[in-house]
Amino acid sequence: MKTEVMSLNTKHPHRIQLDDKNLMNTNSFTYLGSIVTSDGGADEDIMARLGKARGAFIRLKNIWKSTSISRKTKMRVYNSCVLPVLLYGAECWRITEKDINKLFSFHNGCLRRTLKIFWPVKISNENLHEITNSGVQLLPLAIDWTCAMKTNKQHHQGLSLIHI
Repeated sequence: MKTEVMSLNTKHPHRIQLDDKNLMNTNSFTYLGSIVTSDGGADEDIMARLGKARGAFIRLKNIWKSTSISRKTKMRVYNSCVLPVLLYGAECWRITEKDINKLFSFHNGCLRRTLKIFWPVKISNENLHEITNSGVQLLPLAIDWTCAMKTNKQHHQGLSLIHI
C-alpha cells in the first residue's frame, strides 16, 4: 500500500489505520510536481525547482551557444522553457528573502550564460536586466507574497495569509 499520512501542527501524530494496517507517517510528499512539507516551508521545493530548471537550461545549451540565433529569440526560449520550470508552484510558496536571492542568482547566472557574459566582464544585474528586459517579470507573485507577509506581520498581528 502506498498511502502515507502527514500531520500538521502536532508534536505527536496519531496512528491511522486502514484495513487493520498502520499507515506510515511522512514529513514530506510530492503532489502535482511540488514538494509539500509538514513545516509548510518551500526550501525542498525550491531546491527541486532549481535543479529541474538547471536541467532544462543545460538541455538547451546548443541554443545558448548559437551565434545564428538572436538575443530576442534566446530570451523567448528562456522565458518559455526555463522560467516556467523554475517558477512552477511559486504562488503557493512560503518564500523568504534567502529563497528570492537563490532564485535571482540562478536567473542572473542563466542570463549571463545566454548572453555570453563571463567572469572577467563586469556588468551589474540592473544592466543585465535592462539588456534582456527580464528583471521585472521574475517572481512577481513571490515578491508580492513576501511583501504581503511583511505587511501582515507589521500591521495585522493576528491575521495570516492563506492561499487556496
